[in-house]
Amino acid sequence: MLSRIQQLLDRLQLDTSRASLGMWIALINVAIVVLLVGGISISAIGSLRDLADQQGKSRVQLAGAMAREDLRRYGEDALTQARTVAERPTFQRLLADRRAVTIGAYLRRSCNNETIASCAVFERGALVAQAGVPLPWTEIEVSIAEQGERFLAAPSTGSWALLGASAQVGGATERRLYVARLFDEKLAATLSERVGVEVRLINYRRFVEDRNVDDFTRLHSAGLSDGRSAVARIDDLELYAASFPIFASTGEAIALLEARLPSAEIDASVGGLVKR
Repeated sequence: MLSRIQQLLDRLQLDTSRASLGMWIALINVAIVVLLVGGISISAIGSLRDLADQQGKSRVQLAGAMAREDLRRYGEDALTQARTVAERPTFQRLLADRRAVTIGAYLRRSCNNETIASCAVFERGALVAQAGVPLPWTEIEVSIAEQGERFLAAPSTGSWALLGASAQVGGATERRLYVARLFDEKLAATLSERVGVEVRLINYRRFVEDRNVDDFTRLHSAGLSDGRSAVARIDDLELYAASFPIFASTGEAIALLEARLPSAEIDASVGGLVKR
């Protein structure tokens, strides 16, 4: 600021030794005005950047919350699917005939689709048949016993956590049909398309086993500590990120939902306003 005033004086070619008191007062007033305007501009720019930062965090956090709500809704859809198949007389008749091969073929046709990746039927706690993506269904059936009709699970084997539902087959209380949807790239892509930002689904078991510590590790740890969510700007990657822990009804952590929003768009908007 002082250098600009000096440049102005140089341009005016003023002889400061001969300047009158009135001229000095005028120059001082001009300097004060320039300093005030500059200070206000700097403060306004800082406030604008803070506001934009809050907007970026709010957008990515809202998108993550919407994605988490979609997961809850997908659990309800899975329950509807399980009940629909379990109530079919053909399926009940095949179970009564106890032909595992025929039951498995029927499940592949009636149960597996774009959303349901795997399904299995149990009788008195024993696996009768399964279809779709191979899963450790015996382990899953034991681990979800306390969760009710809808469940979340993170099997000890495999890369993905999963959501699912179970339904009683007909009037036989000892027979249950289970369906599952994986927390895989396909589901993450579906969520990303729905909420408008990149969504990633991370198996909690894999997160715990990973020894690498980075900005996302700290973000997810903050979300787990809060129990609901955490949001931050990660400058090194030029993005805003939000973490939402996914818990089973028993309180067990199953997965981490990660939402990402590039900061370039918001930064460009702020930069355009600052230049004006």
